[in-house]
Amino acid sequence: RHATLPFRSQCEHHMLPFYGLVHVAYLPRGSASVSSSQASTPGQQQQQQEAGVAGPGTAADALLSLEELEQIVSMYTTRLQVQERITHQVADAVAEVVQPEGVMVVVDGAHMCMVARGVENHAGSTTSVATRGLFAERPELRRSVLRACRQAGVCR
Repeated sequence: RHATLPFRSQCEHHMLPFYGLVHVAYLPRGSASVSSSQASTPGQQQQQQEAGVAGPGTAADALLSLEELEQIVSMYTTRLQVQERITHQVADAVAEVVQPEGVMVVVDGAHMCMVARGVENHAGSTTSVATRGLFAERPELRRSVLRACRQAGVCR
């Protein structure tokens, strides 16, 4: 299961904004054989549940809606923050709420503090990654998520 969400926050060091995209991927319990590239979007998940593909008592009971993922991201981005901490906090929150086989969060942010200070990265963009469970153990799952991130424009 995966979703890409926009975020905005403020750098706790420089008090300047940064913003970008958060890509959250997770493997619900009992789906260890499913790769991220086979995962469905939250809208497809709802259609599958309505069609009876994933009935009560299955791993689909532990799915997060897009709104719930947005709330998790918002919970950590609407305060003074640093991107790396957001990445790990979102991964930990999804892991705690869903208790999946694995979680991977990729955050790509444009930082006004980098642009304003003239850091060599003129675009002021950085990417951070947090992995838990099977995503930490299996490189092919990480590659699959990174490929999906590039297609979604989350990371370059």
